[in-house]
Amino acid sequence: MTIHAIYQPQDGPQLIDMQLIQPKAELQLPLLEGGYSFFYLSAGQLKMELNRRQTTLKAGQALLLRPDQILLSAEGEAAEGYLFSFSPAFFEQRYHNNILKAFAFVQKGLLALVDLPQDAVSKLNVLLACMYNDYQQEPQQLAVLRSYANIIFFELQERFAPEKMARNIQLARPNRQEEKMLEFEQLVEEHFQSSRAPSFYAQKLFISTNYLNKLCKRVFGKTSGAVIRKRVQLEAERLLCHSNLTIAEISQQLGFETPSYFITFFRKSQDCSPEQYRQGLQQELVSA
Repeated sequence: MTIHAIYQPQDGPQLIDMQLIQPKAELQLPLLEGGYSFFYLSAGQLKMELNRRQTTLKAGQALLLRPDQILLSAEGEAAEGYLFSFSPAFFEQRYHNNILKAFAFVQKGLLALVDLPQDAVSKLNVLLACMYNDYQQEPQQLAVLRSYANIIFFELQERFAPEKMARNIQLARPNRQEEKMLEFEQLVEEHFQSSRAPSFYAQKLFISTNYLNKLCKRVFGKTSGAVIRKRVQLEAERLLCHSNLTIAEISQQLGFETPSYFITFFRKSQDCSPEQYRQGLQQELVSA
């Protein structure tokens, strides 16, 4: 089976798609820009290319893709399971905060791939089957779908980081420095296309630029500028892979003054031009 990722603009706090993963099926998975995608396999395996790195999802495993992870391709034989995609607002609408960030497996820098024991596999099979049936009957029944997703993520949290697990999610709250960095990440997601200056984010966080850099180095091991540039770079790669926009249009969408500035920026991390990067992806798809 093959999964084709189609990135779409966010148009509201909704779970936009839930599908069955079936053998020999070709699925069109509409992934939200800035959204999350959940994969679970009950049988078979799925070879996935995430941010140009190969990852294999096997039976009894679950995977949550974050906004900073780009799904380039997904193929497998005899793969069975479920997948769904949703925006951050899907959870925020109910809980009035970014509850997703409290789950250990959602944190950046981690591959949210969770191995599940048999008892958890049995539980997820039932939960996802019920969730899928309800979605088929009433896809706009957000409160019910959100409740299913929340229970599923608590189950993953328990298996992913048992030492941090708490039935009351508030018990797992990050410390003040981590909270600031979570706020910073959220601001980067909201503004990276229009502002790449660390001072802009420091002002929003009511801290100095120097202190922002100090926190970023402590938590992420890199400067605030590097965090921002990495997000811009990932978005550029995503647009080159999953859109038909020209280089000039991508440059404009990402807030560069001219295409030449964008090309120079892109070369610094990829050692090739945006056009060469896109051609390389197309050649890989043809030879696959």
